[in-house]
Amino acid sequence: SPTVPAQQVLFDAFLRALRPRATLVGWAWSENDMCAALARTGSRALDGAPNLSLWRGVPTGNNSARLPGSRRVHTLDRNKVYVTFQTGAGDTATNAIGLQNQMWTQPARGSVPMAWGCDPLVGHLFPGIFEYYAATATVNDTFFAETAGAGYGWPFHFPDPPRVAGQDPAPETLEGFYQEVGELMEMHGPA
Repeated sequence: SPTVPAQQVLFDAFLRALRPRATLVGWAWSENDMCAALARTGSRALDGAPNLSLWRGVPTGNNSARLPGSRRVHTLDRNKVYVTFQTGAGDTATNAIGLQNQMWTQPARGSVPMAWGCDPLVGHLFPGIFEYYAATATVNDTFFAETAGAGYGWPFHFPDPPRVAGQDPAPETLEGFYQEVGELMEMHGPA
């Protein structure tokens, strides 16, 4: 508990002992306390789901399956009201493995345009899930990157030590995080 100083000190020491930008699978504490603790070391969480080791081992035919997305720019009429249908909680492995809370399996899916939240880190760690979505998507299904872009956390609170000229940014920094998010989006994000 973050309200117990000795436990917070122990958890912070544990996080500092991990590699930079570690991904913790699972959850502890409240959302605010957990994200604040993770941000102090540039780490993030990936909300757990049953059988992640099984999903990690699912063989795929295409390890770089790209989800359908839309990059079209639309000119909007300011005199009209527009409605977007989208899902949330795409930053969790639980939601991806659970087929978007079973909404993906509904017969009416695809009858209207829907934007589905996804986490490219889930696609990287468990590519079979994204391959399934890519293979079964309709023309009305598009995907967008959720929350922070890779895992769940508060990247704007990551440490920001000075960068050495000519070197890649440290992985635990915001700049290093954005570099990884860009790479993951290129590999697994919406096409």
